[in-house]
Amino acid sequence: MNQLPVEVCEEIFKNLNLQGVLSARRTCRRWRQIVDGSPAMMRRIHLKPPLSLMDRGLKPICSIPARGLTLKDTTVLTIDSWWEFIGSELTFLRLDNCVISTETLVALLGKTSNLGFLSYACDNDVAETECDFTLDKLEQLEVYSAQTQILDIFDRICPRLKQFRFGQSQNGRKLGEFLQKKKSSLEIVQLISVENILDDVMQLKALTSLDVQADLFRNETLEQIGAALPTLSNLRVTLQWQSSTLSPTFLNHMPGLKSLTIFGQYRQNSPVLADFGDLEGLTKLKKLHLTRVQPLNLKFCLQKSGHFDDLTLHYCHFNDWFEIFNLFASLQYLESLDFGKIRTPTADIIVSDFFRNLKYLKIAHCYLSIETLKSFTEHCENLVEVDFNFKYVLDGETVRSLCRTWKKSEQVDISKLYDC
Repeated sequence: MNQLPVEVCEEIFKNLNLQGVLSARRTCRRWRQIVDGSPAMMRRIHLKPPLSLMDRGLKPICSIPARGLTLKDTTVLTIDSWWEFIGSELTFLRLDNCVISTETLVALLGKTSNLGFLSYACDNDVAETECDFTLDKLEQLEVYSAQTQILDIFDRICPRLKQFRFGQSQNGRKLGEFLQKKKSSLEIVQLISVENILDDVMQLKALTSLDVQADLFRNETLEQIGAALPTLSNLRVTLQWQSSTLSPTFLNHMPGLKSLTIFGQYRQNSPVLADFGDLEGLTKLKKLHLTRVQPLNLKFCLQKSGHFDDLTLHYCHFNDWFEIFNLFASLQYLESLDFGKIRTPTADIIVSDFFRNLKYLKIAHCYLSIETLKSFTEHCENLVEVDFNFKYVLDGETVRSLCRTWKKSEQVDISKLYDC
């Protein structure tokens, strides 16, 4: 094997599990160089040392130049010369509930020149600290801290930030100021709340993906976002304690939207009613994910998109199963279907020849009889991947009968069918 080119050895090693990769690395110098020189294999090595204290007396964590490191519940007093060996190789760093001063944090980050992802989930006091470096490769930042002053530090050291997640429901002007300073580079933003910073969000003209949730979203507020950010291709909205009806007319302002996710929260055991009847049509929409929503007039909206191929429905309410399958019938390019815990007044269903193009199917926790399931899957003649999760007791003949209908399937998972 020592005569094989490096590229061939690398492809062989990629088929090993992590323990196999580490064993190969210890075999000889050449194999170690091949493993260490492969970004794909090194990304699989993520260190999670059980450290309670980091100080000058700490021995090096590991001799392997890992690309990922998570420190959880660690008190970081200082860093020593060995950190430069670890930090210089890191592309992923997560600090979770660590006790670390601002000065030490800056010193630690100053040795991570290759860092591409940083997650900071600590509530330490923030002190003014000089930063004489920038992390030019850092494009993804997650902050879960009530101490929003830490954003001033990240503003100075992250000049090319593209993805940002702020995981606190309480925010203030510091967050708004941070978004303003990064508005020319930010492409993907996730926010727990947009209260007090809505104007700042609407000025992020480079955004392609937005994930927001709030205690109360009015249609007018969402229309403001849609009008201000017409270039969005991905939108995810979580409706916390939303009023019982939502008219998503804000989507009329997003003609380029390709992926839409709406999460509704139950209010008095009822889902959010979302009426898609007033939409002019999302002509470029390819993917729709609805959770805890009762969609109205959805069929006519999706029919207007010539690209739609991916539908997910979880905890959604419909009048009957015929309404559901009549919806599916209108989606001639549908390739991926995932629906679970659908609620209808009755379990009766009439299946037509709706699913000849379907390649992926996942059904979980739905009230379908075995006869309905068999009748349904017989129409999915081009399925490549199947994933079922039901509380059924299946005999061997029923399992064989189901499998015979999936002649083209490359992956079938019915392990969650009870007692089968």
